[in-house]
Amino acid sequence: MIAVGGLFAALFVLVAARALDLAVLRGPALARLAAMQHHQRIELLSHRGPIVDRSGEPLALSVDVPSIYVRPRELAAHVPAADGRLARLATALHMPLRALRAKLRSRQPFVWLKRQALPREAEAIGRLGLPGVYTVTEGRRFYPHGSLAAHVLGFVGVDSQGLEGLEQRFDRVIRSEPQYLEFDRDARGREMFTGGVRAAPDQGGRLELTLDAGIQEATERELQSGVAAARAAGGAAVVRIPTSPAPRSRRSSPRRRSRSGWSRRASSSSASAAASRRPGGRSTTRIRTAGCRSPR
Repeated sequence: MIAVGGLFAALFVLVAARALDLAVLRGPALARLAAMQHHQRIELLSHRGPIVDRSGEPLALSVDVPSIYVRPRELAAHVPAADGRLARLATALHMPLRALRAKLRSRQPFVWLKRQALPREAEAIGRLGLPGVYTVTEGRRFYPHGSLAAHVLGFVGVDSQGLEGLEQRFDRVIRSEPQYLEFDRDARGREMFTGGVRAAPDQGGRLELTLDAGIQEATERELQSGVAAARAAGGAAVVRIPTSPAPRSRRSSPRRRSRSGWSRRASSSSASAAASRRPGGRSTTRIRTAGCRSPR
């Protein structure tokens, strides 16, 4: 009897120790793991705050664009593989039908079909009425004046992160908090796609330059003309107002044809800044030095 009692006591101690380990020591970690298994989220391309000239003229903005995604299992449950709408979907996406079918065979609950699509592409896809094909809004960087002051502004990558110029140097100021597309799974691992988007709490900080868009445009035009007339390898111009040390325009020539290929040395010396926060508004960073010389 004593031996049996001792055995039961030992088993009780082992069970209690295991329960303590699961509930107290490993409980929080297991809870996080369970949450990750039953709740997942897809990060969307975030918005970025505007970059404006001294008068508030926008030089860089974020605009809302549609991105297309599919729930392969939902689509397969309602649309036969031979459905002609799949070919029209591939055409609207400018994608080979074979590549589209490969995406639709995915076992993942969520597959991107096209990010940052054109509005007319999203409208054409919507008219197909395909169950399981959805659109969500993401941010895309837009430069209203084209390549104006491109050597100063820089550019962003496909993940909306600043890669050169002011876009890179002040990325943490301009970039907003991320937003997510969220969905859940049931106890058997089947997706229960809510399609809910958790919005970002802000749209990014505002960057104000001393640069003047009108003067910058005239400077670039005259500099390009002067370099061509002199048959020079390149040139540079800085426009200042006598009563202010802050430049109104900077430009070097030749102009880069794209927003890539600039040196990090040029972008790293592009600006110095002082940050302030307006009461009740978004953060604003004012750039005292508004330009840099891009390499020849």
